[in-house]
Formats: sequence, C-alpha cells, structure tokens
Amino acid sequence: MEGLALILASYVLCELVHMLEPHHQQPFWERLGRAMADYLARKQWLQIYDGGL
Repeated sequence: MEGLALILASYVLCELVHMLEPHHQQPFWERLGRAMADYLARKQWLQIYDGGL
C-alpha cells in the first residue's frame, strides 16, 4: 500500500481498536501493536508533527 491508501488503512485500524479499547491507555496500545507493528514510530511522528496538521 502506498500514500493515501496506507494512511486510510492505518486510520481505520486505529478506529477498530478503539471499538475494543476506547481510551489511549496501555491496553489500547498493546492491541494496536499486535495489529500494527510500527505503531510506535507512527505515534512518535504524530507527536512531532501534530501541530502542523
């Protein structure tokens, strides 16, 4: 997957995890990590660039 398709798939996956774990607490990140191996790098990117979105 590339570009927009990857961004949308990541967003949908995150929202699906939210259906099981509604808050950004440890269980949420554990579930997301099982589904998205590089979630930590994406989370760090958002922390750096979130203000520009």
